[in-house]
Amino acid sequence: MRLIVQWFSYIFCLLFSCKSGHSYEEAVLEKTKKRKRRSDSKVITKEAQVLRFMRKSKNLSMKNAGVLIDKSDTLISHTEHGRIDLHNKLVERLVTAYGYTMDDFNLFMVSDETLFVDYKEDLINFIHKMDDAQIMKAFNLLKAMIK
Repeated sequence: MRLIVQWFSYIFCLLFSCKSGHSYEEAVLEKTKKRKRRSDSKVITKEAQVLRFMRKSKNLSMKNAGVLIDKSDTLISHTEHGRIDLHNKLVERLVTAYGYTMDDFNLFMVSDETLFVDYKEDLINFIHKMDDAQIMKAFNLLKAMIK
């Protein structure tokens, strides 16, 4: 019986090109390990930020943006959240679909100004980075502006 199991493991490893010396269980585990994919990590580039700004400035949802270029909203999300590498062709399609030109895109790219897309979201992110004393000052300033 033991010989049959060893033989089966050997055949399995030959068929599925696993490392020699691995048992059947190790070979199966090796084959089912999660592949490292680009979408597993976020690298939010200036290009991604500019594309998000352009889409939001035209009040387009990710779903509507996807429809404009005949792609899924998932692609738009991955693009803006830095989960895929951007290619010039995709950038050009998105910029044009958003009603901008590549000259506009390039101007935003070289600009040192921070692109505020969603002010409430951006303010919340700022607040999370502040200490209590800074939050109190900002609160008093906002409170004075509302009066």
